[in-house]
Amino acid sequence: MANLDENGVSGEAGGQKDQQGQSAGQPGSNLPAGASESKSSGTGQSAWQVKAARPPKFYRIGEIVEFSGFSRQTIHNYTSMGLLNEARRSAGDHRLYDETVFDRLGLISQLKAQKRSLKQIREFLLNNPG
Repeated sequence: MANLDENGVSGEAGGQKDQQGQSAGQPGSNLPAGASESKSSGTGQSAWQVKAARPPKFYRIGEIVEFSGFSRQTIHNYTSMGLLNEARRSAGDHRLYDETVFDRLGLISQLKAQKRSLKQIREFLLNNPG
């Protein structure tokens, strides 16, 4: 027989508690970050919903190097040439890039594979923002 919680909901249905006895939506739960648990009326089932959109992530050059495979110098050069745009600066005056930098680097790689010069790539990116 299934274990029932204080609301009469079995452990297999919603309202689960994890191994530490924490409700879903708390650290260590199965719900995504920012999600909360709510009871559906009449069904005894739980549903989760996201409270708010997550804030944008900004990346420092070292993180871009780690995740993209491009060198630090290449990222710097592409920024100086206008191929990449920094989203903002940190309190310590470090360049910060948003998540679109990875798509932009991919596009630059594709254009380079087509034997386009960096000048041609810059012109293409200026005429096709986003």
